[in-house]
Amino acid sequence: MFSMGTYVGKKLAHRVSYEMHNGPIPKGMHIMHSCDNPACVNPNHLSAGTRSDNMTDCAQKGRNANMSLADASVIALLNDYIEGMGHSEIASKYGISIRTVPDFVSGRSRPWLHGKHGCPTLEDLKAAKKAKKWATLTPEIVTEIRQRLKAGEMGKDLAVEYGIHKATISDIKLRKIWADI
Repeated sequence: MFSMGTYVGKKLAHRVSYEMHNGPIPKGMHIMHSCDNPACVNPNHLSAGTRSDNMTDCAQKGRNANMSLADASVIALLNDYIEGMGHSEIASKYGISIRTVPDFVSGRSRPWLHGKHGCPTLEDLKAAKKAKKWATLTPEIVTEIRQRLKAGEMGKDLAVEYGIHKATISDIKLRKIWADI
């Protein structure tokens, strides 16, 4: 029997199982497990869905580390963010990892709360990010990021510190953006 991470050719076993029983996986779709067992290859437990569908399913079933907070605490956390509280302060106040804060403030975690029960909307969160002074990269910050990457610091850690996506850090490193600096 195949297990999670077992490759058949260049495909994971659960994806092969899905395709054998349901046909090709639509482009960009993930294969979700209704049984919540990543090693499962039972075609009756597999379905196709977007990444967002998979993350929502994960969160609603409590398999997400971000689910340790009650919805009321998440709403308070998001309101603190809008009021100007930084990621490290939020992490400390709510007893969560600083690495999970971007999941909340970007709307990836608990998207069903936005705009309800006093929770800020996704547009409110985006506006708050733009208003934060560290959200705008400057040549000095880009230079510092490159120096710190060169010194061996992890891009994901810098992304959290600067409040930007880790892909932006990668783009800076590879000079896809800010190439002239």
